[in-house]
Amino acid sequence: MTPILFAVLELLSVCIIIFGNEIIKTRFFSEIRKTEAKVFAVFENIRYYLSLKETNTELVEENLKLREEIFALKAEIEEYQAKGYSMSDSLVYDGYSIIPGKILKNSLTQRINHVIINKGSMHGVKPDMGVITQNGVLGIVTNVSENASSVLSILSKNTGISAKIKSTGTIGPMIWEGRDTKHMCMPEIPHHIEISEGDTVCTSGYSSVFPPDIELGTIESISMTKAGFKKAVVRLFEDYSSIHFVSIVNNGKTEEINTLMEENRKK
Repeated sequence: MTPILFAVLELLSVCIIIFGNEIIKTRFFSEIRKTEAKVFAVFENIRYYLSLKETNTELVEENLKLREEIFALKAEIEEYQAKGYSMSDSLVYDGYSIIPGKILKNSLTQRINHVIINKGSMHGVKPDMGVITQNGVLGIVTNVSENASSVLSILSKNTGISAKIKSTGTIGPMIWEGRDTKHMCMPEIPHHIEISEGDTVCTSGYSSVFPPDIELGTIESISMTKAGFKKAVVRLFEDYSSIHFVSIVNNGKTEEINTLMEENRKK
């Protein structure tokens, strides 16, 4: 008992000295805070090390997935090259070849708007090819010279594209009413189709010009027309006033499709 009693008395003496003197008391708590900070720093380093290990594991797994995708893409590229496609000027997917281009002149304020791009016949561009952007669709090639092409913009009166409402699969024309460059509309949606503001609109794939499922915009408002259709105003994803680069789309199956359509007309 004597050693324990001695230790208790020593502790009480230290407490009396510390709390009985403000200077000693301040220094004591200052040292306590420094010690706490060091302890917290140690625990924080341990936590960081453990989280870093977890992060490194995630990065390794992600790198493995990316490597698998690279190998898969490499195999596809080799397959396309074996079929005679050139990968220097174009990319190929699902029967479509994509020729990258740059806008030289862009018209936005006319009733009929045209865009000039820096790729022409020497690059494989032909009339009636579609032109797409990073966030939508630009238009259709109308005239081609050796090193440049003219594109009829979808922001032109009486010009439309075949669009689809993703939520319902409803297909219909999407046209520009000439009001501004941020909106187009789908004026012929059957009245019984349930659509909502915020629904995404994309290309339908029913045309041989544009690949399917290119997202164009979202429905901003809905109204009824005098003809009994629903009219959806679509806010476009693309900012047509700041486009610089485009992709010209060539559907390798266009001639085959056109031949079948021509045969059907003759019947």
